[in-house]
Amino acid sequence: MHETHADRRGTPREYAGALLFCCLQVAFLGWIGMAALGFDLPIVRAAFVFLYLTFVPGFVLVRLLNVDVRSVSSLLVLTVGSSLVFSMALGAIVNVAYPLFGIARPMAPLTLALTIVVSVSALYVLAALRRDAVPSVPRVDGVVTWRTVRYAVPLLTLPVLSAVASHYGSATGEYRINLVVLVVLCLVPLVAYVSDLPASAYPLAIWTVSLAILFQFTMVSTHVVGFDIHYEYYTANAVQEQARWYPQVTSIGNSLLSIAVLPAMYAILANVEVAWIFKAVVPFFFSLAPLCVYHATIHVFDRRDVGFLAAFVFVAYYSFFKDMPDKQHMAILFLGFLLVAATDPRLSQRVKLVLSVAFLGGIVTSHYATSFILIGLFAPVAFVDVVSRYRSDAIHVERTAIFVGVGLWVYFVLFNVLWYGTVSEGTNLELILAVSAETLTNVEAFMATPESRSGVDYATRDLPGGALWEWYRLLNVVLLGLVSVGLLATARRVLVERVIHPYHVFAAGCYALIAVTIVLPFDIGFDRILQLALFVLAPYLIVGAVALATATASVLESTRRIATASNARKAACVFIVVYLLFSTGAGFALAGDETPPYAIYLDDDNWEEWNVAYPSELAAAEWVSTHSQSDEIATLPGPPNHWWHNKDFMILSGYYEQEEFVWFERDTDSVPPGTCIYLGNEMSDDGRMPYFDTETETLEHTEFAETTFYEAVVVDSNRVYDSGSATIYGC
Repeated sequence: MHETHADRRGTPREYAGALLFCCLQVAFLGWIGMAALGFDLPIVRAAFVFLYLTFVPGFVLVRLLNVDVRSVSSLLVLTVGSSLVFSMALGAIVNVAYPLFGIARPMAPLTLALTIVVSVSALYVLAALRRDAVPSVPRVDGVVTWRTVRYAVPLLTLPVLSAVASHYGSATGEYRINLVVLVVLCLVPLVAYVSDLPASAYPLAIWTVSLAILFQFTMVSTHVVGFDIHYEYYTANAVQEQARWYPQVTSIGNSLLSIAVLPAMYAILANVEVAWIFKAVVPFFFSLAPLCVYHATIHVFDRRDVGFLAAFVFVAYYSFFKDMPDKQHMAILFLGFLLVAATDPRLSQRVKLVLSVAFLGGIVTSHYATSFILIGLFAPVAFVDVVSRYRSDAIHVERTAIFVGVGLWVYFVLFNVLWYGTVSEGTNLELILAVSAETLTNVEAFMATPESRSGVDYATRDLPGGALWEWYRLLNVVLLGLVSVGLLATARRVLVERVIHPYHVFAAGCYALIAVTIVLPFDIGFDRILQLALFVLAPYLIVGAVALATATASVLESTRRIATASNARKAACVFIVVYLLFSTGAGFALAGDETPPYAIYLDDDNWEEWNVAYPSELAAAEWVSTHSQSDEIATLPGPPNHWWHNKDFMILSGYYEQEEFVWFERDTDSVPPGTCIYLGNEMSDDGRMPYFDTETETLEHTEFAETTFYEAVVVDSNRVYDSGSATIYGC
């Protein structure tokens, strides 16, 4: 039995907890106050703010909800998830409410800190008054052993080594250290699985490897890296500078609280550039997504080893680090929090309901596309909820594990429509409806000629290399094949046992989504759809491997001693490691082959593919944004529907609104008077101008000095700034 509130009232543990909480509150508010007076220790302040915002509000909420957990990793997942929801909701509330009382900067450091302290203190008092509280902190002596500590120390060094190696490689152009660290990271799952690593250390191995791989990607430069993140950075940076979020701003990223408000809150209180929140803090958040896969798998499949391997299936797919950080990553993270809470048999239905409402809200306010896709994926689960109430004789449904019943589904639909229909003046809702209408009205055309970034396009695309590239393509086919076998084996077991877990229904919907996006990418791309689906489908790869081994043993008696479930899981682990080596590019680099364009940075060519900005290019973008007299900026356009290929545009998106761009091409003979012209590294240093050939639909290059634009515009313009890799003309 658990201790009751009365049994524990007045104990030293209770007093110590209350004293610690009071000290944290005073320290948090006092630190922000002293910084306002000029006394500041930047690194210490940033670390303290991160720890406070990430853990304290969520832990108080977990205590208030009386959540009964028995592992540190479960507590970590639910605590961080609750903290993120708290911060996003509070950020939205203060930005709507405070201006009504004449507070023009509701996210000013002292105002925001005081609001957080008062809110968290009120929640703590409510939690302390509960009379049925359960201990929410696992007993340390039941978690930490010498065996665990022996493995914990080297595992905890992995993220640090990864960040240092990535920074060193980008600074010196020497990537061999990156490669060594990356190979070590790829081998950790295999070493951990076949060694005597205690199962209690599985979560630590998952988290450290996940964070280390993400740091390999984000720490390559001092600025944000990727595609959409550049204009998302602009939104968050504007919120930080203004100390206010305006719900009516019509940019695409403005309605996404996890992009516009959450990073700005951390940056304002920690007094750091918002770019570092995207580079260091957001990767920490998303490194918990594989932990969510681990715990949800244990809840559904009741095996820690399957959960361990499933987590690395998700990590091994290149979209895990591609586009990091991004709005879809945050939506997937909240989906993970939802699955962990809703599938946990230890949690009461009341607690599940509250957490589900919160995490569904986190999904909605993180990514519009993921939210609307999940409306469709959650629908079968809600349907099962309704049917199982009236017809339970055919197949028994584990109703306590239904994570989105019909009531929650209706709430999710309404929240999506109301949020995206009102915030940012309905910009994203209009976008979703337009894309959906275009897709549905052109299904026949897409079937005849699959769109770029569809599954067919990826599968049939010409590869630049030889045998290794074909091997990589085969690995992707095997991955989907094993998942398919796992789903079929699960369906067969359901039909035999007449018992179904709602998670399997959800997984079937995710698999159907993959099948549809083979030809219909819905303007998102097959790779991003597969990332979302694989987050749910990862455990079925291991189930599929075991099913194949079992089938082989039943057909070929000579293989029975080898084709066991245990060996099948080991083979699956080997496959995951090999797949991870190839998707990160380490396998190609070891063989001396050309690395994939969207791999971890193992040579300078990857910089251009990921739009990594050189410091001198950033300096030019920052200079022109602060010195130009015009609100507009002239730069190259990207290819139709492929604007991410234009590195100059992506860099400038961090400093200018989308409508402030003036495009020039080879035959452009004028730009608006007073408009600055930004020429990036490719045109300034290499003297080449990229252009999109509409006949071949390929990106080509021409001599910049021979273009009409150069002769008619650039030659007659003054060069007002030259950073070495970028040049500014005109102004």
